[in-house]
Amino acid sequence: MNTDLCLFNEGSVTIPQGFVDRTINIIADAQAQQPSVNISRDKLPVGMALDDYINSQIGELQRSVQGWEGQIQAGWVLGDNVCTGIGLDHSFLRPDGVRICQKQAIFDVGNGMLLLFSSSKTSGFSAAEEACFQQVSASFTPRGA
Repeated sequence: MNTDLCLFNEGSVTIPQGFVDRTINIIADAQAQQPSVNISRDKLPVGMALDDYINSQIGELQRSVQGWEGQIQAGWVLGDNVCTGIGLDHSFLRPDGVRICQKQAIFDVGNGMLLLFSSSKTSGFSAAEEACFQQVSASFTPRGA
C-alpha cells in the first residue's frame, strides 16, 4: 500500500500508486499589495544536474518568449541549510508588450526532486518584496524535522 501523502493546510490526501505530488502552493498577500510566492515541484531528468536543468530551462525560455533577459545567482540556501540552490532573476515580454519580472529559487532536495519558489510582477521587485521572497524559502522545514 502506498503511504505517500500530499499535505496541505486543510489536511492531506493519499497519493495513488504510480502518481507523484506536483502540487503548487500559492502564498498570497491578503491585501494584494505584494506579489504572491508560488511553490512548485519538478523532477530532474535522469543523469541531469541542477545546473544543466536550469540551463535547459533558460534555453527554452529564450526560444519561446520575447525579450527574455536574466541572470543566475548561485548560493541560495533553503531553510536552515537544508541544501543550496540557484536563484534566477529574469524578465520577458508578454504578447501585449508588458514586461513581466520574475524571481525563482530552485533547489534539488534529493532523489532528483526539485523544489521551485517563484514570484512574478509587472515591475521590478522592491527591497521589501525581495526580503519577503527570501524569507519564504529560508523558512522551509523538511517534513519530519
